[in-house]
Amino acid sequence: MVSNWPVLQLGELVKIKGGKRLPKGSALQSHKSEHPYIRVRDMGTRYIPKDMLEYVPNEVFPSIKNYIVEENDVIISIVGTIGLISIIDKSLHLASQTENCAKLSGLDNSDAHYLYYYLNSYVGQQQIKEATVGAVQAKLPLYGLNSLSVIWPERHIRENIVHNLITLDDKIELNRQTNQTLEQMAQALFKSWFVDFDPVFDNALASGVGVNDFPEALQKKAQARFEQRQLFDSAVPSANSKADIKPLPADILNLFPSEFEQTDEPSIGINGWIPKGWIVSQLSEVTTELRRGISPKYTEEGGIQVINQKCIRNHEINFLLCRRNNPELRKVAGRELLIGDVLVNSTGVGTLGRVAQVHNLPEPTVVDSHVTVVRPNIDKIMTYTFGQLMLANERRIEALGEGSTGQTELSRKILSEQKVLLPPVSIATKIEGTFKSYADKQVSNRAQISCLEKLRDTLLPKLISGELQLPQESAKTGTT
Repeated sequence: MVSNWPVLQLGELVKIKGGKRLPKGSALQSHKSEHPYIRVRDMGTRYIPKDMLEYVPNEVFPSIKNYIVEENDVIISIVGTIGLISIIDKSLHLASQTENCAKLSGLDNSDAHYLYYYLNSYVGQQQIKEATVGAVQAKLPLYGLNSLSVIWPERHIRENIVHNLITLDDKIELNRQTNQTLEQMAQALFKSWFVDFDPVFDNALASGVGVNDFPEALQKKAQARFEQRQLFDSAVPSANSKADIKPLPADILNLFPSEFEQTDEPSIGINGWIPKGWIVSQLSEVTTELRRGISPKYTEEGGIQVINQKCIRNHEINFLLCRRNNPELRKVAGRELLIGDVLVNSTGVGTLGRVAQVHNLPEPTVVDSHVTVVRPNIDKIMTYTFGQLMLANERRIEALGEGSTGQTELSRKILSEQKVLLPPVSIATKIEGTFKSYADKQVSNRAQISCLEKLRDTLLPKLISGELQLPQESAKTGTT
């Protein structure tokens, strides 16, 4: 150890308590209740992302009410993927915690962040690894947590370490939020054109078709769009609400039909109704490849990069979680990914169905056998429009898994038989450039994130150990 800073046991700094599983026969729900439930799969970032949370039914909560987290608690996963660390922010105050994580309570905001960074450092993660027990089902016992050693310098030093690391993390988070906004913009645009068919309703209404003249299955949507158009034409709405409902320019609207036609696929379009002239195809008919990846022969050095299911989350690919395949033991010729490929997690409840499109490839890369590669046929559908199509169908894909709990698999055959709606090439061409520009901006932001993460991860062990001491900052840590 470079410094002579004090070293304390974790149990001297915090109160440690485990979580609670739901009662037998109970299940979480995806629609919001008053009681969010934090699972291991939600952890690993500084704060818990809110978009994928599940919730405890109100009638079940009383049975686990004593196992909740509070603002500034630090939580750590102790079963499964061990050693994931997160901080509880204000929005998850009094949320319920899984039995597979423990909460570390009693610190203020600044020291909660210090502990978060310490446990994420190489020193902290090595101690967590050494305290883990069990050959078949690995577990980090609470007594092991209690005895972890924590470097604990004076308060002003801890504050300065936190300030410098949070400055980098805040820049990283800003780039991530920008990427989330870009994704939301792309998905909203795709939904308007290719799911809700707003331009088709606009054309029909503009041609004099009354709401009651639409087929019954479309009248509710037609009424909603009619009211939106009236709102836009009025002087009442704000600039933001006008932007949401503003009709498209005439040259784009003219590409869309003004009529709908019924298909024999009720899951397609709006209750089986699609814009006239659009085509319903099987996924296999609009792709050139739809296959699982390789069964790798792993190596620690050299080889070729392999994406696994852990790499695919929140519609992004984290290349830092990749492993390496030895190409001499497992050939990969012809299996390399291309820009525009869509990757679908294909094994296990909770991960099956996650979708991400490949927007950049830092090096030759393949996927393992738990991931399905879906490659668009660019003669049938544009690359980035296809990516948005697959994202729009993510929930449907998640429901395609077959098998018992824990062994659920996504059949390549079943996935290939899924029906998709194809817009005319003239329309896809108009929007493809917008989707590509969003994707390119996301790639640029991810590159900045990677540089900032490398700098943070280089500084972290040096600051925690005392090897590097940056000039003292007068500003106190300010976090949400």
